[in-house]
Amino acid sequence: MKNKHKLTTWLDQFYKIVASSCQFWWTLLKNGLIYGGLDGIYKMKFPNSKHLKLSNKKFLSFIWSILIILTMTCYQLISPKRDFMAIIFISLFILTLFVTIYLYQIVEVIALNEKMLSDEEIYAQAFVRIWYQLFLKIAFLIIGVLVAKLNLIIFICCLPKIYSIIINKLAKTQKLL
Repeated sequence: MKNKHKLTTWLDQFYKIVASSCQFWWTLLKNGLIYGGLDGIYKMKFPNSKHLKLSNKKFLSFIWSILIILTMTCYQLISPKRDFMAIIFISLFILTLFVTIYLYQIVEVIALNEKMLSDEEIYAQAFVRIWYQLFLKIAFLIIGVLVAKLNLIIFICCLPKIYSIIINKLAKTQKLL
């Protein structure tokens, strides 16, 4: 009987992760893929709120989407005769990781602050928060990319929310210190 309760709890948590990740992808699609990155992350954190009210949110989502497209294109163009493409790919991959962390940090700053901050303060605090436990954040994103390489369905269904949970836990540990 006790195991059944644990299984039910686990399935409930898994359902919440999948539902929240699907909300992320739905918001991304609804906003035209290119302009929905920041809104999708915000919808995972605050599923009942209307929409994110930030200036330049579409610009940041656009930059993130273009970086993802360029990174995937460079990955496809890597060959033994094109060593420079590997260098460009690695550079774009690292830049894409930083922008992804930055977008998650923007939403985390909004979630952690009870008082209203200006857009500039939110962007500045998110930039500073990137550097807290940076290697853990990058490691989890790289693990996520490896999961995408191994199983795309798990990546799509689970990774956006799992990474959001990880960022939230890291933010809480940073707040305790």
